[in-house]
Amino acid sequence: MRFSVAILTLALFGCLRSSAQEAPELTTITVSRDQQVSAFLDASALLVGKPILYDPNSQRLQKGSTMGVDMVHAVPKGKELDLVRSILAFHEITLVPVGPRGHEILLALDSRSTNNLVKNKAEFVPFEEIERHADRDGFYMMTSIPLRHIENLTMLRTALSTMVTPAGIGRVHEVPGANRIIVMDYAPTVAAMARIVKELDVDPEPVVTQTIRLEHTDAGALATTLKELFPGEAKPDPRQPVMMGRAVPAPRIASHEPTNSVVLVATEKDIARIREVITQLDVPPGE
Repeated sequence: MRFSVAILTLALFGCLRSSAQEAPELTTITVSRDQQVSAFLDASALLVGKPILYDPNSQRLQKGSTMGVDMVHAVPKGKELDLVRSILAFHEITLVPVGPRGHEILLALDSRSTNNLVKNKAEFVPFEEIERHADRDGFYMMTSIPLRHIENLTMLRTALSTMVTPAGIGRVHEVPGANRIIVMDYAPTVAAMARIVKELDVDPEPVVTQTIRLEHTDAGALATTLKELFPGEAKPDPRQPVMMGRAVPAPRIASHEPTNSVVLVATEKDIARIREVITQLDVPPGE
């Protein structure tokens, strides 16, 4: 079937050989600003090799809505559906696959309608494969993001919910028992959320133990002073927000009288600070 230039023009570029490698075979799509969206859907169905069903009376297609832009663009062969999805995302239309696996048809649905079919047909993508889909605009997906160190899932869900696509399209759910966050949204948004979670879900600074033998100062007296300078964990204030990740434990300080030593259990950063104070205080009397 041959399409007019005003609807959709397909051009297959032959493989161009270079001294290094063959260039990919490309499909070029030409769109006219006066082309009706319904006509674009009809032509796209032949392009991607899958039927596309739509309601011509839907809000996005009624009154002869047009594409509104002149465009010529080429993509590698096999990526045509991704390009069509991206173009339709601009018009707030989502292509939802339905039917037997490998023999699906595509439903073109208004993304902002009350139709829950869009929201209930997210395609599952394993967490490890999210980045492969990060540039697929209009691809509605879901994934389960594992957490290793973040304990406050409610706070994480609240933070991620500010990023979701509105109108109930994007959703974030916490699964405390499995220590996971389930995300449903368009692929670029899901990928962005996964990157943020990866940045936040880090192991707190490890705690180490060090013993510092004193030369001039009594260990018991100095330990008492250090505890005042570096107090232990206080009771949580219900008025203060709860930390998202694991809290870094406060330094623990004790004295060992037989060796006149101070024993520290703290992070390396805190130990460095405490050592600096000990150096200043462990001096001969009168100095």
